[in-house]
Amino acid sequence: MKFASGDVRRLPDPRDIASVTTPPALRAVLDTNLVIRLLITPFGITGRLLTEATNRAFRLVTSELLIEEVITSLQYPRLQKYGPYSRHDLHRIEGVLRRTAVVVPGHYRDLDKVPTDVKDNMVVACALEAGAQYIVTDDRRDLLPLKVIRCPGFQPVQIVRPTAFLRLLDS
Repeated sequence: MKFASGDVRRLPDPRDIASVTTPPALRAVLDTNLVIRLLITPFGITGRLLTEATNRAFRLVTSELLIEEVITSLQYPRLQKYGPYSRHDLHRIEGVLRRTAVVVPGHYRDLDKVPTDVKDNMVVACALEAGAQYIVTDDRRDLLPLKVIRCPGFQPVQIVRPTAFLRLLDS
């Protein structure tokens, strides 16, 4: 996959995953829509996800490109009404994400696991790169129907709704 900068990125070799993951713990990628919802209204289900991540019930994982997507999305006029978010606010949000999550570099190339929305491939690639067991999302159209991502050389990644993930953490 080529990016605006002309940069070409690939998924890492699965043998290199140990260098970017934390000790054995449940790892999960929150889809960008959940991260944004958490920032706008840190209550309810999304608030519980934040609490569980903070309490280390699971290890939140993200990538450089997912952080960039969150920051870019928060600048959209339809989301600015919840802020508005100044440059300083956006910088603080980026810092919180970097301190709260394990941030993987985000190597993406030739990954085509989400045929209905190619932008969601970066969420899947982040999970594979980090060795995450789960992608947590409310994306009923593109991600949830996939249920499990299987990619040779990587452990399967389950795609679940926030409520199902919280039930899993409670069990």
